[in-house]
Amino acid sequence: YYLLSYGRQLESLYIRGNFLVFLLSQIFLLSILSMCLGIPFFATSMIASMVYVFSRVNSKGQSSWIVTKVPNSILPLCMMGADCAQSQSAATAIPHLIGMLCGHFFYFHKEIWPKEGGEDWLEVPGYLQNLIGQESTSQSSKDIIAKALKARKKGKGKKIGGR
Repeated sequence: YYLLSYGRQLESLYIRGNFLVFLLSQIFLLSILSMCLGIPFFATSMIASMVYVFSRVNSKGQSSWIVTKVPNSILPLCMMGADCAQSQSAATAIPHLIGMLCGHFFYFHKEIWPKEGGEDWLEVPGYLQNLIGQESTSQSSKDIIAKALKARKKGKGKKIGGR
């Protein structure tokens, strides 16, 4: 449920190519860390990384979690705390911490480092942009989303499945 819910919201914040780079980088990093630490499954870590990046990109908002509204800035910690309380073991926090670490790797290299003057080396490759029909990612994600919403309001967006 969390993978679908927060994955969809994160995909709406990033353009398709960036979200694909996010997924591939997380699978690569989590596979390596899971092998090194002997963790057989990293689904919890993947969800934690997705929720972490979503909470950093959309830190001012609130999300519905269980039965209450929670600020996005503490959402990953709430999920980790709930899992630890449910299993009654602090060791349950390890997959969450690994996921947050890998999510921070992506967030740092995609959002923080380019703003400080560094190179965005997680940029979507040109052949992948052509494959999925995406425009250049030299603009920020928020600019592209704003442009798409503006075009949608004017009726200039593409209709999917229409003739």
